[in-house]
Amino acid sequence: MARTYEATPAPVQRLGDLGFKARIIAPRGFDVRTAPDTAFPVLGFIPNGAEVELLARSPYSPWVKIKTGESEGWVALLAVETRAVIDALPVDTNVPPPPAPTRVPGSFGNAFPDPNCYPNC
Repeated sequence: MARTYEATPAPVQRLGDLGFKARIIAPRGFDVRTAPDTAFPVLGFIPNGAEVELLARSPYSPWVKIKTGESEGWVALLAVETRAVIDALPVDTNVPPPPAPTRVPGSFGNAFPDPNCYPNC
């Protein structure tokens, strides 16, 4: 008899101290932001070695949503050490879209003078 589930079961998390948590490993600490990108405002600061709870992952960048005390925010995945299976964290789709990339100078047609009129433009 085949087994059926009402919902997809979550992948098993790893065991150990950091199975559901993470530790900040940025030597100077790390800024916690309102959304998963450095373009978003800073909410606070977490010192190196602080332990945080993992809540979710970003839908578009390598950032994780964390909780420390009563505060929640986003930190880059490279700033944390964890044994958790990051792909097992839920994706938080309730975040603002990523900021638009900076345009490359000259890519929009007005960075260089018209060579036909120089120097009397």
